[in-house]
Amino acid sequence: MSAEKASLKEVGRSDHVRPLKRTETHILLDASSLIDLEHEHPISFPALGEVLREHHARLVLTRTNVLEFSASAAKTGDFPSVREMLMEMERLPVTYLREGGITYSELKEAVNAFTERREFKRVNPYVKRWDETLVVEGPSPAEILVNQRLDELVFMLWKQGALSLTERRWGKLLEQQFKEDRKLPVQTRKAIRKNFPMALRRHLSQFSIRFPEEKVQELAEWIYDDPTRCPGHRWAYDVRQELMNDLTKTVTANDISDIAHVEAVPYVDAITMDRRTADLCRRASKRLSKAHPSIKYEERIFSSLKDLLDAKLGPLARPPM
Repeated sequence: MSAEKASLKEVGRSDHVRPLKRTETHILLDASSLIDLEHEHPISFPALGEVLREHHARLVLTRTNVLEFSASAAKTGDFPSVREMLMEMERLPVTYLREGGITYSELKEAVNAFTERREFKRVNPYVKRWDETLVVEGPSPAEILVNQRLDELVFMLWKQGALSLTERRWGKLLEQQFKEDRKLPVQTRKAIRKNFPMALRRHLSQFSIRFPEEKVQELAEWIYDDPTRCPGHRWAYDVRQELMNDLTKTVTANDISDIAHVEAVPYVDAITMDRRTADLCRRASKRLSKAHPSIKYEERIFSSLKDLLDAKLGPLARPPM
């Protein structure tokens, strides 16, 4: 049993979250923006709650932003202060998105749709419980436990030293992959569409999704022709290619958390990212929009919480004078 699965045995749930309505605005904040809220910049958690309710919006919580927000406890050992902020966070209108399962769900659906000669059906990455964001698909191993608060779930992981497990597990692999890819000849690296089948093969193998090898090229072309097929996977691929070809940027283990939410962009209305990742995404979006003008992901991407609130919810999202 993997360390990640073992760490979930005792994780419980939060039951109070209602299913998302289609009329609601979904706002995904990175850990940095959540920390800004902790310091009431540009708004406090309670004030944000009022704004979200007034505008029928929800804060999207993921594995990444919750664990990254809580990571300071792993370094300082001071969990009580983190607990208080997690409790504040959970008082907001929230919903949970399983970002780590988007590529898997999309590729499974794409294989089925292609095999059955039908159109791709958009997947739903939203789940009912935060602990479900910790697994790629299906219910949480701890589904029998009920009424566990978010801070209690994170505390269990903190006690097991699992708050930074993803970075420790995949950081070096990510660095090595980019190092090898950047050694390729320029023409090979920049042949983005031509390289997509190779990336698709790797992901099908990684997720143990069975598909005839001789048809992977055809499947890849079918997916790439329309970015609404596997939107998260296709978008993440484009952004990764942008990063790979930007030789001025070093790739480190820390980039895992920075790019972890990229696949979620097609499934939210607004998202904050660090400036470097936001810049990569905007460049990739402009390239994508040239071929598909109706897709404008850059309109969802912000590098500060203040800019996001002003653009999506109006200047109302500032504390009263």
